[in-house]
Amino acid sequence: MSRRKFIKNLAIIGGATSLTSSIIPISAYAETAFPATPDKGDLQDMFLKLNDSGKHLAYFDPAEETVTNPGMGVTGYVVSDHMHFAGDSSRKWKETEGDVPMKLDRNTFDEFIQLPHIDNLYFRADWRTFQKEKGKLTLPEEWHWMMEAVEKHNKPWSFRVMNCSPHSPYENSLPDFLQGKFKMTPYWQKGLPAPYPKYFPEYNEEYLKWWGELVELTGNQFDNHPLLEYTDIAGFGFWGEMHHWAEYSPNGKRENYYPGSQDVLDKCLDSIIKSYLDAFPKTPIALCLAARDFKPGIEAYKQGLVWPRRDSFQTSYSLSELMLSQGLTKGVGMIWEIIIPGASIQTDEQKRTDLMTKALPQRYFDIGSHYVAMGFNPWEAIYAHKNCLSTCQDVHRQIGYKVRPSIIWKRKNSSNDSEELILGLCNDGCVGIPGQLTVHCKFSNGQVVSLDLPLGEPESRNIKPFFLPIPKTISAQKKSDGCELTLSLKMKGKVFPVKWAVSKKQVKDPYKIEVSWIS
Repeated sequence: MSRRKFIKNLAIIGGATSLTSSIIPISAYAETAFPATPDKGDLQDMFLKLNDSGKHLAYFDPAEETVTNPGMGVTGYVVSDHMHFAGDSSRKWKETEGDVPMKLDRNTFDEFIQLPHIDNLYFRADWRTFQKEKGKLTLPEEWHWMMEAVEKHNKPWSFRVMNCSPHSPYENSLPDFLQGKFKMTPYWQKGLPAPYPKYFPEYNEEYLKWWGELVELTGNQFDNHPLLEYTDIAGFGFWGEMHHWAEYSPNGKRENYYPGSQDVLDKCLDSIIKSYLDAFPKTPIALCLAARDFKPGIEAYKQGLVWPRRDSFQTSYSLSELMLSQGLTKGVGMIWEIIIPGASIQTDEQKRTDLMTKALPQRYFDIGSHYVAMGFNPWEAIYAHKNCLSTCQDVHRQIGYKVRPSIIWKRKNSSNDSEELILGLCNDGCVGIPGQLTVHCKFSNGQVVSLDLPLGEPESRNIKPFFLPIPKTISAQKKSDGCELTLSLKMKGKVFPVKWAVSKKQVKDPYKIEVSWIS
């Protein structure tokens, strides 16, 4: 069954209750999250009571090739704040960063959409690009190209509306109908597109009202889309990334400016996060790790209400970011922004001639990653496929989670005189599950038993047993008897079919594993 057909036939599960009052703590949203993982001590007690009379039914080996699935993959940027093409070095990339942004043409987009190592499409643009008048979205031509490709190629997608972009060719990112309505703070960023200074608005109640309207408009229009896998929280800071690193005079010192007291900024971020929780009850939302500077950000990470996102792996990457990247709660996705071909990774030719290794992409695999972007725009993604193909293949193969039943037992449970399957599930990926997996077991008489796994499990690089009862109505006398195993993933309020990451020598359809009672 295709992913599209599965999703269309599936009722979308409801999400968080709308909570808009500023006096309601952000932790109130956590009541819609998944239940806590059972205590490991309980599991150990259970193991002590088990007998070892189980019979091995089957073994399944890892997939040899890339296995794509929801909640993970290589991201391709359709439009971003970096619409410039660099070439093959960090120096060239920096030299072109101040160029006038390039306009994406249809031929380049059509080439980009066919790239084999791009799973998810991503669109990131200024507020003024998304909205021309109050109460209404005005989506650009490139957005419609992307959505046509989403439907035609069954591509997952995600997006961010930027409240403020230092790369904008305009003085600020506000839509025209809000120009002149706010006190503006000037700033400078050397080497980025003119004009300078640029400006960002005061984060007052009036601003939050209009930003909240924008978030509500996007949520109303896109939250129900079955292939929207996440949206980024923005509304505060440069690029919506929760910081204000810039110079605040023409030759001033670079600093992270705080445009208000801690209490005022906490209330601002609290309002923004809640606006996304209200507008996107079914879709995961991602929050840049710089939000750890604010109490509502930390609270949202602690409660598992948001997915952590980091703009890129840099020498400034800290221990606190490592903790957040790997999740304060299980079942969250980790999003890494970018790999710049020829700059943050070597070309295939450079790999042959230059013995120096790069930090990326290995750090993404070591820390854990569900998503990583290849290039900041279609030109860079195309260049990567032509000149950094080995890295594209490695990232595509290693990113995300990869679940298989390493060992399947069948045994009699002496405590209730019933039979059960024991699934020794293994995750060969670099990271845990971004949500909750359910195993569905269809027996030979058509009966189905489903088992919800603990949130985020199985974790990366381990094997863990899960117990699934066999109905007493099932006969195990015939060789043809057995079962069919399938997987589904719940990410917040959406459910997706999942492929088993099993060797193609052992399965014809990656969505189904057939197990016979005869080992």
